[in-house]
Order: sequence, then C-alpha cells, then structure tokens
Amino acid sequence: MPGTAQLEQLTLDTIAQSENITKVNSYRLNSVGKVLVGPLYLALHSTSSVNAMDLMTHRSSFLFAFAFGACLVAALSEGARTAHAFEETVITISSGRVGGLYYPVAGAICTLINQDRRKHGITCTVEITNGSVANLDNLRDSNVQLALAQADQVTDAVNGTGAFASNAPFATLRKVFEPYIEHFTIVARADSDIDRFEELKGKRLFSGSLQSGRRDTMRTLMEAHGWGPEDVVDIRKFDAPTEAEALCDNEFDAFVQIIGHPNQSAYDAAVTCDVVLVPIVDKAVKPLTKDSKIYVVSTIPGHMYRGVEQDVSGFGVPAKIVTTTKIDPEIIYRFTKAFFENLDLLRDVSPIFSILTKDQMIGTVGAAPLHEGAERYFREVGMR
Repeated sequence: MPGTAQLEQLTLDTIAQSENITKVNSYRLNSVGKVLVGPLYLALHSTSSVNAMDLMTHRSSFLFAFAFGACLVAALSEGARTAHAFEETVITISSGRVGGLYYPVAGAICTLINQDRRKHGITCTVEITNGSVANLDNLRDSNVQLALAQADQVTDAVNGTGAFASNAPFATLRKVFEPYIEHFTIVARADSDIDRFEELKGKRLFSGSLQSGRRDTMRTLMEAHGWGPEDVVDIRKFDAPTEAEALCDNEFDAFVQIIGHPNQSAYDAAVTCDVVLVPIVDKAVKPLTKDSKIYVVSTIPGHMYRGVEQDVSGFGVPAKIVTTTKIDPEIIYRFTKAFFENLDLLRDVSPIFSILTKDQMIGTVGAAPLHEGAERYFREVGMR
C-alpha cells in the first residue's frame, strides 16, 4: 500500500460538474473498478469551521465535500509506521452511486479502517453500486464482504419479499452495526402552509418513482392516517433539473425522501427558497415504530439548513453495515473494533455519525441477527 504522498489524485467527472467544489484527492481505482480509499475529501457536511456547504453552489449535482481526509492524515501516517500484526486481508464495502450518501459514508468508514491497517491487517475498499438492493445482491453472490443497506431492504432480503421476492430468504445475512439513521423527510415550501403532516392533505406531493422505497413508506404513512391515494395530488414528473428546484419553482408543494442528514436535495432547496422540514409526531406514527423491525423514532437536528432552526421529530430507518456468515468472525471482529475505537475522528468532521450513540449503533431492530464477530467485540467492551 503506497503512502499518502504517493497516491494519485483523481478528479471524478461528477465532481467537475460542481462550480465551486474542492478536488477529491487520493482515490486509486483497481482493475475491477473498486475504489481504494486513502485520505480523501469526502462528501460529508461538517458543522465545524470547515463547512462544505459554503464551497458549493445550490446548483451543484454532487455531494457535500470538505477536507475530511486531512483530519486523518496524521493517523494514517502513524499507522504506516506500525509493524504488521496480522496478514493483510482486503475487504470491500458495496456502497451506492456517486452523488448519493452511501458512497461517501462507505469511503469514510474505509478511511477510518485503513488508517490502522498495518496494525489490524485489513485494507478496506469501496465498490460503487446502485444502492441497497444491488448491495444485498452483491453480498449474496459473494462479490463483496460487507454492504450498506436500508433496514427495510435488509428485512425483505431475509424474508425473500419485496425486491427479493424472486430469491430464497437470505438466511445467512448478518448485521455488523448501524452507523446512522435515514430519516423519513418531508421538505415543503414555506409558502405552501404545510407545518404538520395533516396539512399535506390536498397538496401537490412528489414522492419519487413508482418503485421507490420513499413512495412505499409515504403510502404506509397515509394509510396510518386513514388516507387514500386521492387525498394528495400525486406529482410524478416535473420540468426542473432536480426536485429541489422543482419545489422552489412551484411545480409541487412538498417532496419526500428517506435520507441521512445533511443531504444535498434538502440543502439545495433551503438555499433556493424558504422551506420547512415537516415534523411527524402525531398518534398515527406510534404504531409504525412500536415493536417495528424496520422503523425507529428519529430526530433531524436543527441548524443543518437555512431557516430550519429547531430539531424536527419523526421516524426513520437505520442504515446498516451487513455481512454474511461466510465471512470469518475474526475479520468482522477486527473491522468492528477498528471502527468503534476511531469513531470520534468521524464525529469530529461530520454530524451524521453523531446522531446515534455507540450503544445505539449496535441496533435493536431488524431481521438480520448480529454477526458473531461483531458480537464478540461488543461483549468485550461491555456494550452487550
């Protein structure tokens, strides 16, 4: 593994689309298209003095970018001077598309793991994919060792339902930990007079494609309120380049997403027009989260977006790092240990890793049992 000074600089095409964004450094592509993550400038927002949102225009189609890797360079250099304690093992995390959140999150986790690779013997790489369903398929086919996936998709994979109805139940799927919550988020234009969920009734709503998970969740939430499809005006197409611009151009009154925060679309909307994030705190929501293997109560912290000063209560689904029983428990133990022992480095540079406590990252919901390697670490440190 070359030192940080020797890693080539690669400016990705998608990053070039942004007018005011800093370059992404220290990516190396191997022959199968995976990304070996060294110190890099990751697409994650920081509430510290280094604020990516000040670096980009609201038209940018890429990610929140800032000098994440700079915070880890010293640790990486120190790790490079440590003698190998284990034979090197390469693991790959199946992530998401460039421009989404799973890709930089997986990159952040790999950067954290790689800083001590000479101590624990693990080199972590990232594979670009189309998201949760593709990631779980990759894992089932043994193309990768780890994957990021939304909790509801994990449940469907385990049960052989939903997008996985044509597959046998994924009985060997196992959870490692849950790094953050993906919040069910309603972004409404401030002049649309939508301050609570009930005020969506009769309004124009964009909830994604017909096959999208957010549309399914919105349908579930509407049914919990006793609503039918006719109770909102379902917008399926718009003229603007992005849903944030379409919202501000008055093509609809609100859009919904299931996302980690901070998020590009919410940010773009907030800097283009006045918006509100709609809280979801009424009685109809409680049955969705009580004893659920999918949904959890969640809060979007205030001060992440222009004009949104207060915390926003609602619900969400955990993003999970998952693996299978085929993966050596020793590898998962060392991976989990490296992540949690260095988690504060991630928390220093992005709020997304601070929403859950370490204990909450073990997770209590979900159909996939905890992998024995992760369980070993959690018991060792008294978290189980």
